[in-house]
Amino acid sequence: MTLKSPVAIAKCASYSPAELDAAISRVLELIEIEESGDLAGKRVLLKINHLNGTAPEASANTHIEFTRAVIRHLKSRGIALFVSDSAGPLEDTLGCFKRSGYSQMCDEEGVELVPLSRDGYERIDLPDGRQIKSILVSRLLMEAELVISLPKIKTHVQTVFTGAVKNFFGAIPLAERRRLHRLNKYERFSESIVDLYSLFSGGIAIMDGVVGMQGNGPSSGAPRKLGALIASRNAANLDVVACSLIGLSSGRVHTVKDTIARGMALPLDEIEVLGDPISELRTPFDIPMRLLLRANPLIERATDVILGVHSSALIVLKDRCTRCGHCQNICPVGAITIDKCCRIDYSKCIKCYCCFEVCPYDAILRKQPFLGRIVSRLLGRNRRGQGQDEGT
Repeated sequence: MTLKSPVAIAKCASYSPAELDAAISRVLELIEIEESGDLAGKRVLLKINHLNGTAPEASANTHIEFTRAVIRHLKSRGIALFVSDSAGPLEDTLGCFKRSGYSQMCDEEGVELVPLSRDGYERIDLPDGRQIKSILVSRLLMEAELVISLPKIKTHVQTVFTGAVKNFFGAIPLAERRRLHRLNKYERFSESIVDLYSLFSGGIAIMDGVVGMQGNGPSSGAPRKLGALIASRNAANLDVVACSLIGLSSGRVHTVKDTIARGMALPLDEIEVLGDPISELRTPFDIPMRLLLRANPLIERATDVILGVHSSALIVLKDRCTRCGHCQNICPVGAITIDKCCRIDYSKCIKCYCCFEVCPYDAILRKQPFLGRIVSRLLGRNRRGQGQDEGT
């Protein structure tokens, strides 16, 4: 990775094999992967964004057909590879792979699909980290000869945007994720993600931007078509461009702002963008109501005060809860118990919304406060999880 690595964009209107193959070939050619020898003789780890066991149409995970197309492209060039990610505990990851269809797809393509936890974790020191000084990291990722990150373009209830940089959050075990979520502040949590990314800044990233997720991402938002693939040798530069494509300025996304401040990424006007121009593909995405004002630096202080009193509450829809335990496993402060359904101890809850993110059945929702509903209506916003289902 070099700071000046260009970012390539290729239009891709659907997940058809022909369109995907053409777009993948184009972006890799533009960033000179095929000619550079980056892939020669190396076993490549494809790091997908596999959040849960939902179907591709939900847009929570890197789309199966996009990953299949990357697999076929690389295999046709004699590249050995395997696919990996982690949804948390080993049994959850394996179950999610099966439910989402990834296990079947990888079997069909003859490639290995393994949890990032398979070979355990090693502790890595980060003396220059802003929020992390030491952390456990997947040995599979640390020992891989080359990592190609395959993120999904989405908005996010905690970090505004999740893309190529945040895709490495899956590299750490569940206990470490809980620890970082306890930071429970937009800037601090975002900086911890950048600290972690600093360990993996030497790979290649190809983003699935055919259909992304807007609103209450990374799991409960609504699909939003962008119609593009984006690639770079610098994942941080890729995120700068991706944010522009969905109508977000770098200053509104702290992970992006922080990578620029640390010299890991360039400002948008200094990045060489190859292929299709941003102007022809720009498609504004809705961001979560909770962050609509918070991520604007001009009124962030006032918003902190308002949200401190009126922040969104979590509610459980008992008829949807299956007692799967994902919410209890992810809660960083032990505020959730499972009885006849999920129960939240609101005296412990820090409103990190991890349970809301991981629930595969939309049984945990955010009840928008009165003030938020007024602002939402004024802005003409209509987001999943903030309407009739929440009792508003």
